[in-house]
Amino acid sequence: MSRLQIQDVPLWDAIASSSRPIITAFNNQDLTNTAWALSPQRLMNVPLLDSICAVSLPKVDECQPQDRANTAWSFAKLSYMHAPLLNAIAAASRARCLDADP
Repeated sequence: MSRLQIQDVPLWDAIASSSRPIITAFNNQDLTNTAWALSPQRLMNVPLLDSICAVSLPKVDECQPQDRANTAWSFAKLSYMHAPLLNAIAAASRARCLDADP
């Protein structure tokens, strides 16, 4: 729906409401994709974003670099600031850069 530029707010709210109770079952890519789906439409659903952050934060070191980058981009596009998660993404990305072979 993001790609189609459909902005059916009641539908997005229903999707968000149904996602929140099961979000702990989402893997890292599911969490990233959920945040990313909201961002092109600039659909700010704070309860859903807060849930994404709560589940993502303990897993941030397990995320693929692309998932971390996409999550940070999605939050920036939405002007949504969750300092603990963004700081964890930054720290994990720095650590990965330091571990890389030159």
